[in-house]
Amino acid sequence: MDTVLFMPAQALLLVVGMTLVMASMDPQLTVISLAVAPVVLGTALLLGRPTRRVARRQRETAGGIHSHVHQMLSGLPVVQTHGQEEREHARFRSITHRAIRLEQQRSLISGITEFGSGFATTLGTAVIVLVGGTAVLQGELGVGALLVFLAYQTVLQRQLSTLASVYVGVQQAGGSIDRVTEILDAEPEIDDRPDALPLPRVRGHVRAIDVDVGYEPGRTILREVSFEVRPGEKVALVGPTGAGKSTLVSLVPRLMDPWSGTVTIDG
Repeated sequence: MDTVLFMPAQALLLVVGMTLVMASMDPQLTVISLAVAPVVLGTALLLGRPTRRVARRQRETAGGIHSHVHQMLSGLPVVQTHGQEEREHARFRSITHRAIRLEQQRSLISGITEFGSGFATTLGTAVIVLVGGTAVLQGELGVGALLVFLAYQTVLQRQLSTLASVYVGVQQAGGSIDRVTEILDAEPEIDDRPDALPLPRVRGHVRAIDVDVGYEPGRTILREVSFEVRPGEKVALVGPTGAGKSTLVSLVPRLMDPWSGTVTIDG
């Protein structure tokens, strides 16, 4: 709240106040001081969209890293059993390299923004010193007045840089917001049909017929699985880690849908 509302409002009020005070002292030098404003703000506006795009990709990459680490650690026995340590390490290295490249891009954009702002303010100060110094030599302006004007101009440029940095920060936050909104607006993978009926009280007759299911396209976990459990029966699922026991059980409460085949409860 402070960064988005109060800081820009304070900076804008100071810009207006400094401009009025400086204009009362020397209109010509005030115009020169304000000439840097389009460069400072324009640089931030020009790089705002790339900043937002990079921030969004950074959030996506960070999510990929967390997901990969979670999957790898939770399935570590399977990875070790099949000797896939090098493959998983290569995948993790690829994702982290992408994160490093995105951070480099963000740093480059930030550096360009700061360079544009610093170059414009330095050039503006140099022009004011040149024009104001000439006016002092010609007796049109006092030394004290020039020093006071330069002090006001420093405050003005600092507030313009603050406005530019706030805009860049908002764009970076916007990239994160876009990522969160994308996840919240995602269509659920499991959805009822429009004509679906509410499930009545069940007796517990579970039946699966020729079920194929997996988590990634092209990688079937269970293939052509059929079973039947009648009410009151107890069935044990036995198998090594990664065989698909949890996946098979997840089909009954419909935590996931089969790719093919049917799963019914009480018919």
